[in-house]
Amino acid sequence: MTRVRRLEIRKYSRWMYIIFILLMCLITFSLIVMDDNIVVRAKSIGELDNQILRSQEEMDKNKLFLVVLSKSYPMLEVNYELEHGEESLPQIYRLALEKIIKFDYRDPRSFLRAQIPVLSEVNDDLGEISYSINVNQPDYEPENNGNDQEIFFVDRNETPVPVDVPKDVPVMSIQETDDDRIVSSVPIVSSSIKRPNKTKLDAEKPTILIYHTHGTESYLPEKAGNFRSLNKKYTVRSVGEQLTKHLTRKGHNVVHDETIHDYPSFQQSYVRGLETLKSNLDKNQSIKIIFDIHRDAAPESPNARENSIVLINNEKVARFCMVVGTRNDNAEQLMIFAEYIRAKSDELYPGLAKATITKDFRFNQYNSDYYALIEVGNTANNIEEALRTSKYLAEIIDSVIQDIRE
Repeated sequence: MTRVRRLEIRKYSRWMYIIFILLMCLITFSLIVMDDNIVVRAKSIGELDNQILRSQEEMDKNKLFLVVLSKSYPMLEVNYELEHGEESLPQIYRLALEKIIKFDYRDPRSFLRAQIPVLSEVNDDLGEISYSINVNQPDYEPENNGNDQEIFFVDRNETPVPVDVPKDVPVMSIQETDDDRIVSSVPIVSSSIKRPNKTKLDAEKPTILIYHTHGTESYLPEKAGNFRSLNKKYTVRSVGEQLTKHLTRKGHNVVHDETIHDYPSFQQSYVRGLETLKSNLDKNQSIKIIFDIHRDAAPESPNARENSIVLINNEKVARFCMVVGTRNDNAEQLMIFAEYIRAKSDELYPGLAKATITKDFRFNQYNSDYYALIEVGNTANNIEEALRTSKYLAEIIDSVIQDIRE
């Protein structure tokens, strides 16, 4: 009887051994995988130090990846850390997709642009065209879907870039005069350009509005982030501020609105700009003349720099041009106004104004027949040159206003 029982035990001992091994493996697996805290507490001080070193090495690799991306693609300019913080480095992969191939999983439209190249050529910044807008509806509120994308960051420690004046830069032969009244009364005698219709201007109330659809557009030395900055000192807002001061000294009542419309997203800047524009026109119905001050992009050509400046009284001054949207119902009046400004500029400071540009958009210019979108300088100009332009532009505008004032 005893022998039989021993045989039965031996029969099942192999399975018991296997079950025991499996249980031990299961316990070990639980300790290692399912309870990291136990494993960590079991490590010696030296092992923890090694783990910290390995983590630091991994972090350094991530930062190296960030540096490579920021140098290869300036749009990243790793202000990434300003936006996301150093502890969220893995998100760089989403940011890289968003900036490098223009794909943002939060915006389905970006997928179409990434897959269909022709769509990337559409300027969706012109949100006023992308949406059905009834310009006669006073309570219209442009759509803002909240899928904004960050577009710029700047290097605050960057120093101005010294630029030599090319030998063949046009030199102005006209000198300034101390009597502004003489300058503003200069007639256009060498051009058959048509004069804009006269209009009533109330000297006691605001008659001029200066604002910026793209208020972050910057000049040298603030070139990081594709020449876009929140630092007013180097942007078109500073140019608008100086233009306002010069016009005010000449007796004009000017409103300068510095609202930023292209941050945090460049898309639909004109939609947001329209809100600012209409708000100012509602508050000051006496406003008749509107200037949207921008900064142009320098063309990729060897003579881009020399074509961007003129010399006036031995000072480098950024040239300017105007853009007219031909899709406006008042496009003809807009062109007359722009061409009259350019003709007046040619009389006072030959070479300062470039040819007027026309584009098949509206740019919100339908709000006034005396609306000029002015590109002051471009990315080849530094901020000092653009600020000097505001002084001469004020003289030109003052002269034009004297001619059209009823």
